[in-house]
Amino acid sequence: MSFEWNEDLATGIEKIDNEHREVFKQINKLLDAMDKGKGEYAIREVLVFLEHYVTTHFTEEENYMVEHSYEGFHTQRTEHTRFIKDFYLLKKELLQSGMNLHLIVKAEQVLGNWLINHIKVEDKKMALALKKG
Repeated sequence: MSFEWNEDLATGIEKIDNEHREVFKQINKLLDAMDKGKGEYAIREVLVFLEHYVTTHFTEEENYMVEHSYEGFHTQRTEHTRFIKDFYLLKKELLQSGMNLHLIVKAEQVLGNWLINHIKVEDKKMALALKKG
């Protein structure tokens, strides 16, 4: 399974949309590597990139919200913290147990489905409020 970026996910904030596109690309790269049984090195490489990128993206997004006094900041931060926690649990399980079908499905749910839902609800709500303010 792959997760495709489409304009329905656009927030209208170019920097955030570009970062979301890159996160989609990297999640798909990870899922593809897992699905094709690529070597541990390839998977670790994508995990390291995602770990850094997502953390950086969330920090930038949160700074943007603070800068614009977005009242939904705490909800966003809670969601981001939960995602990062789930990501680390997934990463730990993958590195300890190795690849299996259960982890591929879990990665799709934890990474892709969460991201799509988060963008469609929370990020779009944030973008709309910030554009008005």
